[in-house]
Amino acid sequence: ESSTALMHSLAPVGIAIRGETAVVHYYSSVSAEDSDGKRETTTTRCTDTLTREGGAWRYLGWFCFEEPSEGN
Repeated sequence: ESSTALMHSLAPVGIAIRGETAVVHYYSSVSAEDSDGKRETTTTRCTDTLTREGGAWRYLGWFCFEEPSEGN
C-alpha cells in the first residue's frame, strides 16, 4: 500500500553540545494520505548523535520511536 506525504514537520526539544559531540532531541510529525483517501498523522520522538569533524557536523547515529496516541 502506498501513501502520499502531505506534511512533514520537525519540532526541536533540546540540543546539548559538549566539545565535538552533540545530542539532539526532537519530534517528527508526518501527515499522509493512503490510496483510499484515509489521512493519518504519525508522530515520532527522535534522538540524533553528531560529531564535528573539520568544522562540519556528521551523524554518528540516531534513534526514533513512535509516540503512543492519546488514550493508549
